[in-house]
Amino acid sequence: MIETIVYFIYILLYQEEKNNSLFLKVAIIALSGFTVLAILWQFWRFIETFWVENISPKPFYNHIYLSKRKLSDDQRFILENEFSFYQKLNAKNKVILNIESLNL
Repeated sequence: MIETIVYFIYILLYQEEKNNSLFLKVAIIALSGFTVLAILWQFWRFIETFWVENISPKPFYNHIYLSKRKLSDDQRFILENEFSFYQKLNAKNKVILNIESLNL
């Protein structure tokens, strides 16, 4: 994937027709930015995997909530009465479980 992007940048840089220099600059900046983001994402995945496997069993974060909604009264009633594991949770985890996340 990255080799394809680098090859495309190479073709854009060394093409013989330089008529669209503004387009060329924008394309190079966009592709370079995408390449840097892809490298940073892979580096982040490597660091987090190394962290979980060698340092601590907990990841840096569990979930990213874009929007938080509280459970309705009916949902909370079912959670408290139908699921025995809920009573075993500490107060912090009960608060986290009472918040329903939007999975986008």
